[in-house]
Amino acid sequence: MHRPAHSLLFGVVAIALAASGVHAQQDGSLPKLSISKAFVDYTPLINSPYDYEDIMYAKGIGYSDDDIASLYVLKQRAGVDFRQLILLNQSGESFKDLALDHHIPLDAVFKADVERDKIEKYMIAVEASGGRPLDDPPASESGLNVNRISSVETLAGQRKVATTIVADGAYDVLSNSLGMGTFVRLIDKAGLADVINSPGTYTIFAPTDSAFARLPSYVRKKLDRNPDSLKYLLMYHILTTRLDVRAIQSMTTNTTPPTLEGERLTIVTSPDGDMLINNSNVLRANILAGNGVIHEIDTVLIPKNF
Repeated sequence: MHRPAHSLLFGVVAIALAASGVHAQQDGSLPKLSISKAFVDYTPLINSPYDYEDIMYAKGIGYSDDDIASLYVLKQRAGVDFRQLILLNQSGESFKDLALDHHIPLDAVFKADVERDKIEKYMIAVEASGGRPLDDPPASESGLNVNRISSVETLAGQRKVATTIVADGAYDVLSNSLGMGTFVRLIDKAGLADVINSPGTYTIFAPTDSAFARLPSYVRKKLDRNPDSLKYLLMYHILTTRLDVRAIQSMTTNTTPPTLEGERLTIVTSPDGDMLINNSNVLRANILAGNGVIHEIDTVLIPKNF
């Protein structure tokens, strides 16, 4: 069976970029990953056998970098779909079983350091370029602002592009999103801004201004008068796991991992792709941040113990 994840994407990107002379910086209470005129190798994106969403899905359900490398060795040698391999593993077939079934040497599966390094470079290139799947939002809504400098250099046959990148945290993205001012103001009031802007992996279900305006007056009064109630209600909208649309559609249960508040949310998806979070419609999905993903919803979520 798989091992727990030892590192999340943000950490992988930050460590790898630091190794090439790129440094994570803090901007007051709003930490950002700043990359100034760094050379990023984009060649791993050319005819890549990897899939960003598949890798993020595997990380989100607990697979480590080593596990993901082993899965890709199995995928390429056995010709089995990546997510199908995960399903087989989750149903009880170990990596060893899968390797033996397809006559793959065990060393190739369990000593996949080369594959792991290739995947790491691919993930860095994806994060730097914004080259995510086509169903993601436009770059202006992605939370990843990339200013490409015109110079392109070829070093040892590898294409290098000089870039200036600022990857915004979830709080930054929310602050720059129309129609979410109330949510941002309450996040500030509850002292959660630094939390959702910090390195990590988050999913945030962000109610619109009109959603807060529809709250009953007694609920609004309770939020105004009771800081703890406000904090717990907002924490009920935040997961410490990345759940983008594809990951949600691949879930085998209709409940999420626990929220920061402690309870789980219920997710229902329709055949045409519409999503309900508890009783709230998702108006806009997959708003990307440097440390996770945001989904805009039309109703404030109320925890059971509120």
